[in-house]
Amino acid sequence: MNEKMPRTPFSTPLSGSAKETEMRIRNIMSGPKKRPPLPFLILVFSVCIFCGNLVSCQVAEEGDGPPAAEVWLDFRDGSGEDMPWDDSIETGLPEYPGVTFRWTADRVCAVEDGNETVLFSGMPVWSVFLCDLNGDGLRELCSVTSFGSGIVDDRIIAYDFSAKETYMLQSRWMFDYGLALEGGQLRVSRLRYTDGRKLSEGRLAVDADTILLEGEERYHALRMVDETPLPSDEPDLAWLLMREHENYPYSAESMFSRLLLSQEGEDCALGLALVNGRQHPAGLGNLMLGLWDKEEQGWRGPVYEVGGDDGQFSSWTAPDGALHILCANTAIYQGDEGAFTAAHYRFDGNTLEELDRREYEERVVPVEGGLEVYEIDPQYRLQLYNPEYNDVPLPEKWRYSHFEPIAD
Repeated sequence: MNEKMPRTPFSTPLSGSAKETEMRIRNIMSGPKKRPPLPFLILVFSVCIFCGNLVSCQVAEEGDGPPAAEVWLDFRDGSGEDMPWDDSIETGLPEYPGVTFRWTADRVCAVEDGNETVLFSGMPVWSVFLCDLNGDGLRELCSVTSFGSGIVDDRIIAYDFSAKETYMLQSRWMFDYGLALEGGQLRVSRLRYTDGRKLSEGRLAVDADTILLEGEERYHALRMVDETPLPSDEPDLAWLLMREHENYPYSAESMFSRLLLSQEGEDCALGLALVNGRQHPAGLGNLMLGLWDKEEQGWRGPVYEVGGDDGQFSSWTAPDGALHILCANTAIYQGDEGAFTAAHYRFDGNTLEELDRREYEERVVPVEGGLEVYEIDPQYRLQLYNPEYNDVPLPEKWRYSHFEPIAD
């Protein structure tokens, strides 16, 4: 498995010709490969839907399906070897008379009365599918695009030409996304970012929320519906735990999860992850812990959460062979820590159990076998709001108090 290099939080904007874009993409691909080429199956279909209007992907009546979709162009298979980097491809859609849609490697444009307007861009734009996502009878242009310089993520952009709205499904550092036609319907694949393994499949739906992306541009959010995880003997525990967070899937495009600890058991896998809930009230450093049943492809028992903004943990193996995990977290507001929560868990290879959970006013740091407890320095309290100490540097807020052992 190839590792990815760190990157800046902002994508490099597109500029110049499609040839420059080609050179950038080929330069990226000349180094360590991010993953093998994503297989892309294109199905040509002829299906007509009668009895009323097309049904929305977002809200469908029982017995109805999402609207039919078709492919305009797709160069994802082959990693760009067949991409016409210096050429353009044009098409017209009957629902938009007088408009010519023009694809080049780095953008999709609309041409009206000789005037060209850029609808969206990519590095490059790999594919364009046509699908009515919102049920208004007018198809959106749905694309897989790459973004980034040196390190690249694959995301989905859907453009509603009638409303001049852009929708996006993306999760840098966590997932890549792909599109394919299956039975006349547009399907989404969610892939693990680090190695390209497919994790789940679903359909696209429009969400009313907006997200703030690179360049301070506003985009509406897409989401996946009818999402189905794919069975695997190697579960992505960080993602599976993030799925259990209250903000998922509506904030999935900007949530992040990182696996801190895992251990195999009897047809199960223990996972502890640090999950960013996107909004501060949802916690920016939650600890989430669960036991994944590989045979049932679901959680064995509850998923535990120790919420907050600065999750920390320790672990050790007891004489009986059981794994003990000690978690601690706190909410941070304007740099100041609030109440602390600590929770103690035991994993015996078959079951995961929460042994204890406590609240502390003091700062607690989990270490092997227990908690280091820190109290507020009285001098800090004295100086904090006392104008007599305006010119005196504040001492450290916390000072060590004692060690609190945790029984195995």
